[in-house]
Amino acid sequence: MRYIKSLTFFSATVLAAIGTTATAQSIDKNKQVGKGLYEVTYNSKDNGVYVASVLDFKTKEGTIFKLNGNDLSVEKEYSVNGNPVFGIAVNETSQKVYGTNTITNAVTVLDLKTGATKVIQGTNESGHNREIAIDEKTNTIYASDTQEDGKVWIIDGNKDELKGYIDNTGIFTAGLTFDTKTKKLYAVNMGTNEVAIIDPQSKKVIKKFASGGESPINVSIDESGRRLFVTNSSTGLTVLNADSGELLKVIKFKGGSLGVNYLPKQDKIILANREGGKTVIVDGKSYEIVKELETGSHPNTVAVNKNTGVAYVTNKTKRMPKVEGQEAQIDTNGDTVSKIQL
Repeated sequence: MRYIKSLTFFSATVLAAIGTTATAQSIDKNKQVGKGLYEVTYNSKDNGVYVASVLDFKTKEGTIFKLNGNDLSVEKEYSVNGNPVFGIAVNETSQKVYGTNTITNAVTVLDLKTGATKVIQGTNESGHNREIAIDEKTNTIYASDTQEDGKVWIIDGNKDELKGYIDNTGIFTAGLTFDTKTKKLYAVNMGTNEVAIIDPQSKKVIKKFASGGESPINVSIDESGRRLFVTNSSTGLTVLNADSGELLKVIKFKGGSLGVNYLPKQDKIILANREGGKTVIVDGKSYEIVKELETGSHPNTVAVNKNTGVAYVTNKTKRMPKVEGQEAQIDTNGDTVSKIQL
């Protein structure tokens, strides 16, 4: 009888585990939101998913959508006409959203408490900023800039004013992340296939090492494990030691990859394989691919809720064939936001 009870308990445990695995790494929701979606960020304070949308490059129409983190319903729309936002991040301490105005050489600040916006203009005419990284303790906002030999904007989050730049960060500085443990910035340089470690205090690049791939574009960090996850738009994902730059793993994908983020509790890496048309989940221990999900036409960027293990992905549209004499076709799998439960 004890054997039967034990076996029954064992079977129930196994079935529960199988059920958990089956429901994990699945698309929980998929919603079409606006047009011209770019980056997504998550705010745990209001369970808000904030999405940058560029409606028109010529007229510079833009919107920041706030979606409900549970069902992806649109809760608010903030107009950023004149300075459309491409890259986006939230300072959870100050409750402000910062967005890169890539085509107008500025940064937009959205105060979530009041709904007011402010535009911080750059001082270099050739500036093309891209990615935001935030040091919440000092309330300092950084923005990568792809111009010339690379720059990083420094913004005082208390006054929301441009303090200056970190110069010569590398050719085509694209991705950017802040390490709260070492107080350093990591920037990826597409032009030289390198990662740069930057000291914001001295405004100097203190170390550079190879990204391990071609055309590195974004980076995420595992602070405790001292690992960098770098997406290379031509080759895929590379895993590097954050301190030494040692190449730990190369995971190749057809068409490379774009957005990337990391969930420390689950030890999972989530990346957007834009050209392959899939959002890929990679195990942080074995570096094996756990799942490939068809979230939309062109998975673009990834945000995560580190407490619940939920990921949010923006999916861009693909070019649809034009047939003379017929109405333009619409890609129903593009301009969507996907919610993934890990």
